[in-house]
Amino acid sequence: MNIHKVLRVLNIAIRAAFIVIGIILIAGYFQLRFINPHFRILVGIIFILYGIFRIVTMRPENRAGERP
Repeated sequence: MNIHKVLRVLNIAIRAAFIVIGIILIAGYFQLRFINPHFRILVGIIFILYGIFRIVTMRPENRAGERP
């Protein structure tokens, strides 16, 4: 298996995990007693935006398999 393909899939999975963690934070599944709910929502939004930003800014792979 090509290591670049494995790393690309892992990279996408980690980026998607940021979005999922953000959604979980906003939905309130984590019972964080000592954290202000507004701060929890803000951090959730930041996680979602960061995950979307990282997915959007992925570099397209070169067809010849070379990295730019």
